[in-house]
Amino acid sequence: MRRTLPVLAAAAAILMLMPAGCGGKGSNGELSELAQLAEKRMVSFDKPVGFAGAELTFTGWESLLSVGGGEGGEPSFAPAKGRYLCVFFTLEGAEVEGVYEIMDHPGGLTRNVVQCLHDYDIPLHLSHTVTFIHGRKRVEAVTVARVDEALKPIRETERRVPCDALVLSVGLIPENELSKQAGVQLDPLTAGPVVDERMHTSVDGIFACGNVVCVFDLVDWVTQTAERAGRGAAEYVLEGGRRKRKAPVRITAGRNVKFVIPQLLREFDRELELFFRVEHPERAARTRVLVDGEELYSRKAKMVRPPEMIKAGADPGVAGRELENITVEVVTDEEEA
Repeated sequence: MRRTLPVLAAAAAILMLMPAGCGGKGSNGELSELAQLAEKRMVSFDKPVGFAGAELTFTGWESLLSVGGGEGGEPSFAPAKGRYLCVFFTLEGAEVEGVYEIMDHPGGLTRNVVQCLHDYDIPLHLSHTVTFIHGRKRVEAVTVARVDEALKPIRETERRVPCDALVLSVGLIPENELSKQAGVQLDPLTAGPVVDERMHTSVDGIFACGNVVCVFDLVDWVTQTAERAGRGAAEYVLEGGRRKRKAPVRITAGRNVKFVIPQLLREFDRELELFFRVEHPERAARTRVLVDGEELYSRKAKMVRPPEMIKAGADPGVAGRELENITVEVVTDEEEA
């Protein structure tokens, strides 16, 4: 029997809902396959305070679906990391009602939206959120509504969606427990360490790279920051364990730029590579790097999107030049004109 699954996303999140099947008892009063597996503790999962039933983390859902498909606990398929959970449910025979996103643009990469939603005919509802969860012993339904420009629900647009499971995607943040214990300064915008051009943190001798610094969308960028951190650490040792410059220059996030990696520049003696994300989507845009008001980098882009990391560079021209300000900004053709 085909199970049905409404899927929702709200509060910058993806919520997945399943009527009659994946979270508790079905219409016949018997536990569903997935609920039986969970009850037998065939996989480990978190159970937050709130509704009983299908309250699993991403790893819990992934493990449950992997175990639940074949006979004798043999998985029917092996889910790959990074795919939307709604694809896992669809491949297991559930019907996904839709994905609801509170923003007016998708929060994921374009290729993920295409491969995980469009290719499976799963609707994406932008500018929507969940306003109420119905049920006592388990989730029975949710109320969804459109949101206005201030991301506030529009009550007249509310509608009820029956369901018995609710899955939320609330984004990723870097794992930095060790950084905190070491006293490393963290950037509130990235939740990762503040680093300079060598990936050197605020603590002498500690370097950071990859998804510890911020969550990258491509492994290529992770590799490049790792190589830079490795070179920086080697130079630090060869220089006797001393920083060359005590007063770093702050790299400023300008127009439509949420954050920039690295955040600091101590010495402008080589090409500077910068990674950043925009705050909102824009078409016909231009990325610029300004050093003391002088444009050292400029590149056009047909479209810029918040989920996609942008890489920019700046050549000092004169090795060792002194500087006071570096700004990264994204402007449109109209503004530039």
